[in-house]
Amino acid sequence: MAVSSLDIRKPSSNHPDLVELAGYHAYLNIKERSQFEVNNTEYTVLNTRYEHRTGLDAMTVQNNITQEVTIVFVGTDAAGKYGNQDILTDVQLLSPIEPRQIKAARAYYKEMSEKYEISSITGNSLGGGLSLAVGVQNPHLNVVTLNPALLPEGFVDPLTNYRNMVNYFSSYDVLTTALKSLHLENNIPGSHYKLNNGVASPEYITTNHTGYIKNAEDGLRDPATGQYYQIGNEKIYIDADSHIVTSIWTGESLHGGLSEIIDINKDELDLLASALEKQVMERLNLASTYIKTSTDIVNEEDAQFNQRVQKLQTAFETSLEEAFGDPAYKSLLSTGHLFKQVIDSAISLLNIAESKCRGLNAVLNSPPMEFIEFITSTSIDVEGPFNAVYEKLENMKSSADQIASSFNHLFNNVIPECFKGGTNQFADAVVGELKSHFDILNGNNTDMKTQFENFKNLISETGKNFTDMDQNIATSIKSSKGGDFQANLSKAASITLKESPYLTERLKLKMIALEGGYATFTASTFSKVIFPLFSGLDIILRGIEFQLELIVLSIRGINSFLRKIRIPNIPGLPLDSLREFENKVENRASEILVSMEEFAGTVEGLRKGVDRFIIHYPEVIRNFRPYLDSALFSKSKYHKVYLYNLAAANIIDELELLYKDIANQLSSQKAVAIEALGGVAHNITKNLTILEEQVKRGAYI
Repeated sequence: MAVSSLDIRKPSSNHPDLVELAGYHAYLNIKERSQFEVNNTEYTVLNTRYEHRTGLDAMTVQNNITQEVTIVFVGTDAAGKYGNQDILTDVQLLSPIEPRQIKAARAYYKEMSEKYEISSITGNSLGGGLSLAVGVQNPHLNVVTLNPALLPEGFVDPLTNYRNMVNYFSSYDVLTTALKSLHLENNIPGSHYKLNNGVASPEYITTNHTGYIKNAEDGLRDPATGQYYQIGNEKIYIDADSHIVTSIWTGESLHGGLSEIIDINKDELDLLASALEKQVMERLNLASTYIKTSTDIVNEEDAQFNQRVQKLQTAFETSLEEAFGDPAYKSLLSTGHLFKQVIDSAISLLNIAESKCRGLNAVLNSPPMEFIEFITSTSIDVEGPFNAVYEKLENMKSSADQIASSFNHLFNNVIPECFKGGTNQFADAVVGELKSHFDILNGNNTDMKTQFENFKNLISETGKNFTDMDQNIATSIKSSKGGDFQANLSKAASITLKESPYLTERLKLKMIALEGGYATFTASTFSKVIFPLFSGLDIILRGIEFQLELIVLSIRGINSFLRKIRIPNIPGLPLDSLREFENKVENRASEILVSMEEFAGTVEGLRKGVDRFIIHYPEVIRNFRPYLDSALFSKSKYHKVYLYNLAAANIIDELELLYKDIANQLSSQKAVAIEALGGVAHNITKNLTILEEQVKRGAYI
């Protein structure tokens, strides 16, 4: 797999090799006598034990350089011939009984130890639990696991240190995370070290646990750099072993603390210079690539600001159209012309009804009716209420213009205002703050790379002339006349990274901007614009319906009146003519009622449309929220920014751990020149801490 960027020498029980053996090669069913490569080192398979009836799978391998022999226990393989036994063992590990597979693992170790001198054991998941079970009874063995299963209750002595055991827990592994949440990690003996491998996303749950992609396809493995997932435009490398930080000089893991102090001479300086030139700079360059890619995404969102605003406007308009349903109401989103046409049509219907009412009044004002009014002291007028209806219809046309103007204001002013996220610092709150932060971060990253380069050159120069230069350098430093070395030393140590006032809420920034923008939108639409205008429209329409009822009651009252009156028997009064007159009035009244029903149906349709919109508009507001969320910053792209920054932060965190060890080694030397280099290394460590904190602002919520 990948060569560990921070691993130069390979001591016995090399942790990166053991982790790769446990998480990758263990699952490949490699045959006996086969040879395979781990981090540029050849291994030979001495023995295999596959498809044991207890579910045990294991192999014994030998490092062809160090001759170290290692037993590798395989993790859960549910699809294997005895996969059900693996599942059973996983369950039994939560009980106080000793599973049969643990007994088989101990028997396998005993068998192999009689043939070979076993120096280390390793495993992942269930294989890690089996390794620990064997290691508990054999404290002379080096045990290294990756995301191991816990041991059964009672297997671990709380008073024993188990210094021979090291367990690496991947940051995003669900098994070890669950064990910690249940406070069961004490059933995993030995040291526990966090490993920054994997991808913080649910779809990578399996590889986050094993640390590798099983049977990796060619497209997911680069022979020079290791396994990766293609996420957006970049590869995020996931090999667990490449995240184990080891001492440049001793090769020992630094996750448990600084390495043992050694005497550094010219050869050791040359080794350091070589590591800084190749592996260390490669790691920083990889982190820089992730940071740059995040910056590119932010710049892309920035360039698409107008399109994002337009997309949100379109989404809002579509939601409104769905809420309106009727084309006449949809026209209110622009000019309201169709809505006003419906009102004009209603006015035309009302004109017809009013005209027929005038005809009725002509009949009512004829001599027979005048006689009836005289003898009954009754006056009938059907024209008065029409004036009130006409006035309200004209008010509706004015309301349509006001509503259309308000929607225009919402589209062109309120929606762009939502992107400010409730603040006035940036017109595009999320993108603007990310962009400002990354401007500073990229400058700091460039300075960091320069400091790395300067330090590497200093190490190289010091190594070349170490024997002859040290005394002269010491003298020049003490006299403050540093010469070239002192000048270069000062140049490397003087770099100070800039502070960033941005992204103080980390990636909560988007959630905060979403809440602020959504609050701006709701406050500016429903309570201040939509509800008052449409409620006013509803009141007008209900007022028209009330006037219509009065008109209809008046007309129907005429017929009822004529049928109820009792005309006295006066000599010479033509009663037949009065009956004919009554029929004529009834016919005219019926015609008017038909016209009024058509007009009333139009008014009722308009009112129901208003009521429908008022009822559904809160849903429109709720639906607006996810659209705003996406418009503030594409969800998928925001997630990629998170993943890239997290990957960069993990690398910088590992470099910081490495440089602490470098600074400690250099600062502990007798040679003045080397001790002075230690001061620069300390400065680099401080800057890495600053850089890591700034990168993490774009990596955590």
